Amino acid sequence: MKELQSLLGYLVFAARVVQHGRTFYHYIIQQLRAAGAARGTWIVLGPPAMSEVEWWCEFLPRWNGVQIIARSLESFPLSARRLVLTDACKEGMGAWFPTRRKYLLHAWTPWELQLAERETALSMPFLELLAAVSAVYTWRKELSGQALDMALDLRSDCVAVVEGIQKGYSKITPIHQLVRALLAVTNAAGIFVSASHIAGVKNKEADALSRSAHRDTAIEQHSLNASFFSLESVQMGSVTRTEWEGLPSAIWPEGNKT
Repeated sequence: MKELQSLLGYLVFAARVVQHGRTFYHYIIQQLRAAGAARGTWIVLGPPAMSEVEWWCEFLPRWNGVQIIARSLESFPLSARRLVLTDACKEGMGAWFPTRRKYLLHAWTPWELQLAERETALSMPFLELLAAVSAVYTWRKELSGQALDMALDLRSDCVAVVEGIQKGYSKITPIHQLVRALLAVTNAAGIFVSASHIAGVKNKEADALSRSAHRDTAIEQHSLNASFFSLESVQMGSVTRTEWEGLPSAIWPEGNKT
């Protein structure tokens, strides 16, 4: 236990400069609390806590000590900010990347809907967050760019998504896993991420894409701004099950992606 407490102390210190670093010692704290106060106790880390240790082992050797030091979106110049808007419904997801004039639309697969099931109903916050993770993972290279410091301005009309990303934590385990997945991707790419709420009536592009993902017909023009139809380049598709399984194991604290 003493060694684990010492390790946690180092991680808490590192998390002062690594954005949302505290997200990646949540299960270690839980396991220490469950073990009680006996300092001589031997602790065998379970899969959730071990996955956090693995994440730090993968991340720290690549970190240059400067990127993504905790700061605010406003501290980045406008040229270093990348705006991405996302939305989801029961049929599919949509994302809009204005500065690159690209969009993403995807109809949910049975596997993804199964992940979103909570008790007897679909968890819409889970699907909304899955849409955000899909967009960030798909566009991670373009979001990071060539500059040392880049900021992702992620906007969603789901309050639970915004709060989960900003806090880096959720009491609901499946939601927390997706928050960890998103932050693992942004931290690995050196991207500062800030989430904010956008009213559904203003999130027209992403909303129209999510509701059109399951159709074979063209997107209804009245649901979108005119600029949407002057796209110079288009990117379609979303994170497939194969791609999810290629993500670092540390983002799946249960050790099982199926």
